[in-house]
This record gives sequence, structure tokens and C-alpha cells, in this order.
Amino acid sequence: MDGRHKRREASRSAILQALERLKSGDGSHGRHAGISVRITPQAVAREARVSSATLYRFPDLVKMINEIAGSRRTQTLPPAQQRRLIFIQRVAQLEARVEALLSENLRLTRILAKYDPELGEKSITSLDSERSRRRAR
Repeated sequence: MDGRHKRREASRSAILQALERLKSGDGSHGRHAGISVRITPQAVAREARVSSATLYRFPDLVKMINEIAGSRRTQTLPPAQQRRLIFIQRVAQLEARVEALLSENLRLTRILAKYDPELGEKSITSLDSERSRRRAR
């Protein structure tokens, strides 16, 4: 097996792996990460990190890609819209987590206040008066 044949097989393997990643929605290219991408020969070439010309050297793979693209004619949102929805969902999750942590903090503060009544009642004025008492000593 000469070097040219090895490179050809490596390219073929990379294209097939890229196609599988795009079909499962796990693209690793910067433009495909975290979103579902419409499968086209250009998208597969980009994901495989090969040129479109390299992809077209494999007519059987191009035919397979076009068949998959034809069978998956579902409406997908544009990538920017998909990322926006992902960020909105993440913000909602984080807001819910913050709310849960704040209520847990309040609950624990109230429990601790039973053992140390001064803990939860200190205000800015009481802290200032305590500082002035310490300076007076």
C-alpha cells in the first residue's frame, strides 16, 4: 500500500466519521458544535476538515450524503437561532439553580440563628456601633 492509497483511505474514513457525527448531531467543527446541521456535501467536508474537491473524489459518498439529505428534509432552525435557544435554556436553568441556592442559604441561616440569635440580625448600623465600641476600648 503506497502513501497515496493510505491518504485516500484516511480521507474516506474521515468523511464517513464526519457524516456519522453530523447525523447524530455531535459535530466537532466550530460552525457545527452544539447544533443540528443540515447535511450537505459542503457541511460534511467542513466537518471532516477536507476540501469539497476531496469529497467529490468519492462519488459513492456524495451519493450517500445526498440521499441522507433528501430523506432528512425536516425544518431546522438557523444555527444562530439554535444557539440562542440553547443559551435561553441555560439561563433558565441557572436562574432556577440560583433560586434554589438562595432558599437553601436562607433556610440554613434561620437554623443557625436559633443557635446564635445575633447572627441573622446584624445590620449596617449595628456593625458600625460595634466597630466604634471596639475603637473605644
